[in-house]
Amino acid sequence: NSLRPSLWPYLIAFFAYLGSYWLVFSVEIIMGSFIPVFGYKISKYLIGNKMAKILAFLMIFEPYSILLSFLLYSETPFTFFFLISIYFLVRYFEKNSLFYIVWSGVFLGLAVLIKPTVQYFPFIIPLYFALAYFGKDFKRRILHSLVYSLVIIAIISPWLYRNYNYFGKIDMTVQPVFNLYVYLVPT
Repeated sequence: NSLRPSLWPYLIAFFAYLGSYWLVFSVEIIMGSFIPVFGYKISKYLIGNKMAKILAFLMIFEPYSILLSFLLYSETPFTFFFLISIYFLVRYFEKNSLFYIVWSGVFLGLAVLIKPTVQYFPFIIPLYFALAYFGKDFKRRILHSLVYSLVIIAIISPWLYRNYNYFGKIDMTVQPVFNLYVYLVPT
């Protein structure tokens, strides 16, 4: 399929092969259950413990997330992997360890392979590091941000190579062209 990256259908097939579709739904429900946990951990760093608890409580009962935990749409696994990536990025800001930035890149690469809506993070994060840490520990932070970007690119590069071979473009998806065609041609 030229419109979507393939990680989520491969995961569905893998879990269905291991057990059945009940296993697939169970894994998706477990992923959906961890989304409020990671939301709490991230928001605790950003807005404090009290507000983070309120946010996590609201995330538990958010109807759209509950609905998507029972459907085989890509939103739940994408959100799961994306929040893990952000969690490791927040941990990196706390601990300043290369370990956390590498794992953040791994999980963001997996999130991009599920849904490419955050495919520009490998470029945005180094830019943020360059602006935020200009003058203090600059070289180290830039090096870490480049490692982050290279990890993501290494994870998504097989998909980029595949799209280049099949469609002649190094791109995550042909979605932008498809959207223009769908919206402009009928008019």
